Formats: sequence, structure tokens, C-alpha cells
Amino acid sequence: MILQYTVLLSLSRELFQLSISEYIEMSQQVKAKKAGVNENQQISTAVNKK
Repeated sequence: MILQYTVLLSLSRELFQLSISEYIEMSQQVKAKKAGVNENQQISTAVNKK
């Protein structure tokens, strides 16, 4: 019984770490997209000011 529990625990821990790393990756991609949009807006406003 204890063995089953530890196996289950280690499996769930691996899944948890996997989902966290995926979440971090996704949030970084979202930040990168937002940063890209902001850069584009800044470039276009700079062009408009000239």
C-alpha cells in the first residue's frame, strides 16, 4: 500500500513539474508577444512623429 502511494506521489509530482514548466513556457511566449506588440506600437508612433 505504501509502495503504491509513493509511486503515485512521484508520478503526480512529475506531472505537476511538467505542467508548471509548460505554464511558464506559455506565459513567457505571451509576454514575448505582448512585448512585440508594444515594440511595434512604439515604432509606429515614432514614425508618425517624424
